[in-house]
Amino acid sequence: MNNDRHHFDTSRSRAQVAAFRTRDFVAERRVIRFSRTVPAPPQEIFPQLCPTRECDWIDGWRSELVYTDSGYGEDRCVFRTDENNITGPGLWTFSHVEAPRLLKIVRVAPPFLQHLSIALEARPDGATDTHWTVTVTALAPEGNRALQGMPADDEAFAGSAEALAHFFREGKMKPKENGGGGGHGRGHEHGHEHGHEHGNGHGHEHGNSRAGQLHGLLSGASRWLREQGGE
Repeated sequence: MNNDRHHFDTSRSRAQVAAFRTRDFVAERRVIRFSRTVPAPPQEIFPQLCPTRECDWIDGWRSELVYTDSGYGEDRCVFRTDENNITGPGLWTFSHVEAPRLLKIVRVAPPFLQHLSIALEARPDGATDTHWTVTVTALAPEGNRALQGMPADDEAFAGSAEALAHFFREGKMKPKENGGGGGHGRGHEHGHEHGHEHGNGHGHEHGNSRAGQLHGLLSGASRWLREQGGE
């Protein structure tokens, strides 16, 4: 057997790369990051980042479990949301779990694919700094058009983290404001994207600014992207 890699026939893979670089559709991607402090330690917060438990603290969150051994969030669990969820329809899975410090989630919601990462960092005072990263990739031209107009203000996507902080301060779901929800964001809609956040958009009217409508991480992001992608 010839182990000289320079003699391997790589013409097919090189042709595929060449076609990729010259294709008509070039997917765009946006990354949104923000941090919030939650008044509880990581070991108490982490279990709440769960498709089952989120209905306790995200107003408008409903999900259907597809696969989980425990009935709660766990490594490689799968769940879906539909039109009745604050985030709109999507298929979700936990792609990486390191309790109680890191959770990664993937959501398929055409014309977008969303990656959500939530990192928990313990503070000396017993609270936790939560760091949220949402990566949104367009899967089609309409997704690109939506991403091009996405607000750059990270504060617009922090609704889920704020809802989580409220839950630990008050022991209950954040009440609606101005007819909106308290979680992820979609007309309320999510913003998990579960998160994960699922912010809620606090229900600002369509006449308000885009940033005002987008309240919530996956919540706000998902809601806004979904509305724009459908235009």
